[in-house]
Amino acid sequence: MTKALSRSYSSAPTCLFLLVCSPLHQATGAVLHCSSSTKMPPLPVLNLHLQRTNPTLFSKQLVKACHEIGFFLLEHDLPNSICERALSETRLFFQKPLEQKMSIYYGHEPSFRGYMPMGVENTEGKTDGREQIEYAAEYGKWKNSSGRCNHNGEEHFYHRLRVAENPWPDTIQPSLRPAINDYVNGVLSIGDQLRDALCLGMGIDPSQLSESMFRKTSGDEQEPNFWSMKLVSYPPPVKNTNNNASDTEYGVGAHADSNFMTMILQDDKNSGLQVQTIDGKWIDVPPTPANVLICNIGELAQIFSGGYLMATPHR
Repeated sequence: MTKALSRSYSSAPTCLFLLVCSPLHQATGAVLHCSSSTKMPPLPVLNLHLQRTNPTLFSKQLVKACHEIGFFLLEHDLPNSICERALSETRLFFQKPLEQKMSIYYGHEPSFRGYMPMGVENTEGKTDGREQIEYAAEYGKWKNSSGRCNHNGEEHFYHRLRVAENPWPDTIQPSLRPAINDYVNGVLSIGDQLRDALCLGMGIDPSQLSESMFRKTSGDEQEPNFWSMKLVSYPPPVKNTNNNASDTEYGVGAHADSNFMTMILQDDKNSGLQVQTIDGKWIDVPPTPANVLICNIGELAQIFSGGYLMATPHR
């Protein structure tokens, strides 16, 4: 099923995807021009500081971005040291020998968390050209709370996702865990701010909605919403014997995300991400610094909004 490649990609672009599968998260505004051979309009950019100084204007910009293209850049206020440390630790892990990375192999976990080598995932029938680590929310004291069993008293099959813990490479890289946890906590805090901003912009009172849908993603005072995360490395495409790109020409093929919203911290020197416009053309997303998150709407948000918010294809 898998064809693992024991390579170390010291120069490979590194991305941290935080896939927030719970209520409303993320966005941006101002204007940042993207390099694009098709000279398409730039992606919108928002600045999180505006959410505190003029929340009404920020919410309008956010909804406009989510409606018109569904992809945007967010200038945030997390310390650069937190973001840069997370990227640095992620690069360090992917540079290790395959046998060390396989110490947290996802196939050993019933919840499918952990390291996934090259060749494990595919998009539209083609193998993804990437390796990654999958992490997700840990429920701690809430892992055995209500909802564990069905009406017959039988445990839900998906409960194993809820009780799972993230496998960390503490024996080979103990510094990865604190770096990623600090980053996750910071981004989840941003998500909670943006959740309310998106509601404000759409005329929705989040306090009037279901507690199970709009509770916070972080904190110890209540059961958290679910989130998931990928630490990803995209190596250069492998050429075949005819010097053409192989089936792994793309790190991941064109797709829309199935979650509510995605937040990406990417390498500041390498990108490769492309966003599809409504007329089918592709916009290149440039490399971004540590104080910018690339954000996009997922299909859950599109459904939640009755199709008003756009889950945009990208690759």
